[in-house]
Amino acid sequence: MAVSGHDNLWTFLDQYNIKNQEFLNFPFNYITAIYAEVCQANDWAGIKGWIGSNMDRNLMWYRRWIMPPSLALRVITTMLSFPWVSPTSQKGRLFRWSCRSGYFDVVQLLLQDPRVNPMDDDNYAIQCASESGEIRIVEKLLNIPAVDPSANRGYAIKLSSRHGHTEVVQKLLADPRVDPSVNMDEALRNSAANGHAGVVRLLLADSRVNPGIINNLPIKDAAKAGHHEVVNLLANDPRCDPQAGPRTPLYLASSVGHANVVRVLLGNERVVAPQQDNNEALRKAVQGSHQECVKLLVEDRRIRESLEPDIARTLVSENEQERLTAFAAFQRPVETNLLVDVGHHAADEDDAATTIRKGT
Repeated sequence: MAVSGHDNLWTFLDQYNIKNQEFLNFPFNYITAIYAEVCQANDWAGIKGWIGSNMDRNLMWYRRWIMPPSLALRVITTMLSFPWVSPTSQKGRLFRWSCRSGYFDVVQLLLQDPRVNPMDDDNYAIQCASESGEIRIVEKLLNIPAVDPSANRGYAIKLSSRHGHTEVVQKLLADPRVDPSVNMDEALRNSAANGHAGVVRLLLADSRVNPGIINNLPIKDAAKAGHHEVVNLLANDPRCDPQAGPRTPLYLASSVGHANVVRVLLGNERVVAPQQDNNEALRKAVQGSHQECVKLLVEDRRIRESLEPDIARTLVSENEQERLTAFAAFQRPVETNLLVDVGHHAADEDDAATTIRKGT
């Protein structure tokens, strides 16, 4: 590096654009030499101050150096013949990256090397494989009794759930050491928010999981994101309240126009008061001009009966001016109620002040 004028390998490779698979255009011996250096080099200093997986900014992101599995096997087999290459370097970066990249044959090769420790860096290898959804590698590692899939506060189950890796989640749940409820049911919260219905279904089947966590946050996040299948799963779980407030799942879905979610919630027998909070869900749908949601809400008997007939009719009118007029009329009761509430509140405060002054 001193000859090149760079103080570390990463900035040298970055400046000369030897990254993001461009290095694969080189001859085999160059590819092997570069990958060997990458696996042995000290961590790029910038990694400590930057978290994420943007290849243009993270010089150490493993995907910058990914290659076809067959080529990876040839490259790494050759690398291991170099006397200066150690598979244990940088807490087993070579093994970790191989697990993350899905190089199954390479993983098998490395596990035959007595120097390789699959539990290195707090069992990070199985966490990497789980995050990437590499089921065969996860299974291979779980067959090693000393490998702990629950390490690092359940990173493996949390990240495989977040990314929707159903097979990996299922395999991890079968291991008694793995607790899917770790960190306030992060696995369920992330899979619900990202719409991974298959993972949500698996997690709900585990009695340790609480879908009502943090005031029913999983169903609220799923509703807001428009994941109707996940909402349906959660709404039918007795541990979850599908109309938990103050901002209900129906309110959140209506606010952003997710008609499929609105349809699911209105059809659920446990959503007994869609008109609650002075028809806030309908108001948000009207306010956002989400006409399909407005139509679904107004067609619901409970909501329709809470409205004046003319307003109910014109809110779903094809005529935009009629809809705007209806919306204005629809808003007035809210403003009036707010004024009444404020008046009552002020009167209560006056009464309280009088009582204090009298010493009673």
